[in-house]
Amino acid sequence: MKEAIDLTEGALSVRRIIAFLAIIVLVACAGGWYAKRQITQQASNKIVAELNTPSGQAELQKILQDPQVQAELAKLKSSNTGGLHFDSEQQAVAYAVSKLSPTETIQLVQDYLHRDSLTEQQKLQIEHQVLSQFTPQELAAIADAMSNS
Repeated sequence: MKEAIDLTEGALSVRRIIAFLAIIVLVACAGGWYAKRQITQQASNKIVAELNTPSGQAELQKILQDPQVQAELAKLKSSNTGGLHFDSEQQAVAYAVSKLSPTETIQLVQDYLHRDSLTEQQKLQIEHQVLSQFTPQELAAIADAMSNS
């Protein structure tokens, strides 16, 4: 009988350890999700704040006036947005940043800061990498928001 009690106590110890580990995993996952959400939100806020500065607005307008960009925006704007709509370019940028991982966002900001030192091949690779994160409908909605500014 004593052996049966010892086995039951051992089983309870194992169950407690498993329950403790499960709680640790849940807390770690929740913490990771929250950290990613916070980092993404901070990055989005910084990008939107930069866009709202006079130099950010000037840079954005310069980019939007580029004939190649205009052609791409016109093509995308005529696409179906799938019901997705942004009220402002800042809202579109915030949405776009939220689609990227924190690592991708940081890398994109670094690439932007060093854009003058990038080759055309590197720029095309970055463009492809970023655009691959979005559906055609998302790109059309973002293009619509950018061209309406």
